[in-house]
Amino acid sequence: MSARRYVVSYDVTDNGRRNRIARLLQGFGTRMQKSVFELVAEPDTLAECLDDLQTLLKPDEDSIAIYQLCRRCSTDRRYLGMAANRASIGEEEVFIV
Repeated sequence: MSARRYVVSYDVTDNGRRNRIARLLQGFGTRMQKSVFELVAEPDTLAECLDDLQTLLKPDEDSIAIYQLCRRCSTDRRYLGMAANRASIGEEEVFIV
């Protein structure tokens, strides 16, 4: 199966947990904003990322949303301003930790 593109956003109340989650996501993708990452991952790699996030997340205080972009949406995305500098992950790149 081929790699798919995902957008991950989070709202984490504790600074320590927030920093650990950000570091984890940096290993899987590109930070687009303070709490938004873009990932290109194979299903197994995404599952690993989700398992790791589950261990860091405090479900009664934090929230993480993962959006899979369809193939058409992935090729029709646009970046403006500073985001354009960070939008360097291509369709063929896959991040594996």
